Amino acid sequence: MLKIFVVEDEPFIRKGIIMYIQRGDPGFEVVGEEGDGERAYSQILRTKPDVLLTDIRMPHMGGLELAEEVKRHLPDLKVIIISGYDDFTYASKAIHIGVVDYLLKPILEDTLLAAIRKAEEEITKEREGGKKEGEPGEDRVGFFGCQDAAIALKQVDIKSWAKDSVELFLKKGLESEVEKFVGQYLECVGSDNLESMIFRQYMVIDMQLEAVRFLDSLGAEEYTGDVICEERELARHMKTPKTSRNYMVSILKSCIAVRDSLSGNPFRVMVEKAKEYVGAHIGAEISLSAVAAHVGVSASHFSRIFSREAGVTFIEYLTGVRMERAKEMLRCTNKKIAEISQEIGYRDTRYFYTLFKKNVGCTPREYRKKEN
Repeated sequence: MLKIFVVEDEPFIRKGIIMYIQRGDPGFEVVGEEGDGERAYSQILRTKPDVLLTDIRMPHMGGLELAEEVKRHLPDLKVIIISGYDDFTYASKAIHIGVVDYLLKPILEDTLLAAIRKAEEEITKEREGGKKEGEPGEDRVGFFGCQDAAIALKQVDIKSWAKDSVELFLKKGLESEVEKFVGQYLECVGSDNLESMIFRQYMVIDMQLEAVRFLDSLGAEEYTGDVICEERELARHMKTPKTSRNYMVSILKSCIAVRDSLSGNPFRVMVEKAKEYVGAHIGAEISLSAVAAHVGVSASHFSRIFSREAGVTFIEYLTGVRMERAKEMLRCTNKKIAEISQEIGYRDTRYFYTLFKKNVGCTPREYRKKEN
């Protein structure tokens, strides 16, 4: 019988996990459950489970801290981390602690049971074969058989190295060089480590983050959905070392394609710079000539370029931004309408009333009443 302890602060998710475990295998026994690491700590030491399944973020004591503390007393305990998409900054520490798997929410039943069975296999091998000479004891890595993983992470600061190397390549590399770059990239961080699901998750997520930062730097945020996949599709790309490698290649090639397409269109940068100016000076009396001067072209030239690139005239864009800000303030504050008018750049409140009704279909007062 494999004894499992579940720690998850969201009751609905915790009950679902327990249900998956109980119906997944008659040889799995849930010996305890808790919603917080601090309360779970003493119970885990008392029940001595074989596997700890814990969320990474919880009040009072998070999953990584809990795992680290418990493994001081139960070094053979296998730990499976449950993580949200934004929690991969913790992956490096999870590797050093020696977690068996790192599962993304929402948890799929098959994925959960596969992780538990992986932990069970490790336990069985250890109990049948015992600790061989030279194998780690209490400081065991537990990294899908890749005992050098923690060493590799210590030798290479992945996040800083990845940021520097990937960022530089995205700026200067060619699409034809991507395959070679990814090969060298993985070799530098230990390509054998890709055999670990945790390591693959860490590397792929980090590559995605670098891609998003790069697109943001180009003012090309709208291309993000074309470059990286949605969260629910991510597991498919992390399934094997090959799929992870191919996905990383795809990310870089897509980013470079966006970069190269934009480099042939310098007017796009001008338009993005103008939009940033509007956002930063929304309360001022913004004129087309002032914005044109800011981006370094004549007013007539700027007007033509903006309309062509943005699909609306500059005045239409400016009015739209101000109306959205006005609606937000009407919904979320109790400021007087005259104050709102001033704060979004309209000194004449009556003009603001007229413009608002024309664009929104009702007066500011009617909009506030309707929304509240």
